[in-house]
Amino acid sequence: MREKKKCKKFKFTSELCVSAREFIDDKDTDAYRSFHMQRVGTRELEIVRDDLERETNERTIVIRTVPGIKLPRLVARVVPNGKVEFVDTRKYLNGAEKTTPFAQAFTTVNNITKHSVVRGTITVREMGARACVVEVEGECQVALRGIGGIIENIVVDGIRKAYELLPEITREWSEYKAKVASGEIAPVKTQAFPVSNRSSVKRSGSGSTLGGASFHTATETALRDDAYAEDLDGEPAMEKKSVRVSMFVCCASKPKVVEMDC
Repeated sequence: MREKKKCKKFKFTSELCVSAREFIDDKDTDAYRSFHMQRVGTRELEIVRDDLERETNERTIVIRTVPGIKLPRLVARVVPNGKVEFVDTRKYLNGAEKTTPFAQAFTTVNNITKHSVVRGTITVREMGARACVVEVEGECQVALRGIGGIIENIVVDGIRKAYELLPEITREWSEYKAKVASGEIAPVKTQAFPVSNRSSVKRSGSGSTLGGASFHTATETALRDDAYAEDLDGEPAMEKKSVRVSMFVCCASKPKVVEMDC
């Protein structure tokens, strides 16, 4: 008997004490990525692809991360080397990030199982000169018998924890930038995150005025164009075009998580 597909729906809202423009401009820089990785304990981060489709003006960015989380023993046994990896793909019209509200749909898969996928929408809204709101809404689906529910909880809980930390991290980042700008402190050593596929398209926002250093990325990930989740019947659980993600968003309020049939 086939297990009925279920999913966890979630919605997070985070109020940040920075402008939407500052948050959007900073979040994809090497300096911020280095700062954020150190703050949350991310083990690896790799920009797998950054392409611009000339005909449609659509940008595709694929990011692989290895978070510093401890997996339950039952799940760790099925993960290669016991190291969970997430691959986030995001697409948006090039230039859309220059105005607010800035919205993008996202898709996240992992190496725990090909039957796991997170899909949703992220929106950054301006709330004044020094404040913005980040809204994230989506669903996590794991069409897998036995440990499917455990994997759903791991993924959604990871998102929740990241959102709880972001307001504080954003505040600390703003304080750090101000001290560097005033000469009070020297910039810390910044890792560089080159695009693994050596894309001819220059990454937007990758430059940093807060210091730089060479950095060798983790082992390159071969992300196939057809690498998307399948359900128990072998049918696509999502369309390949449903891709995009924001890496550095979080919520101050308690997340609302609802489990329901999809």
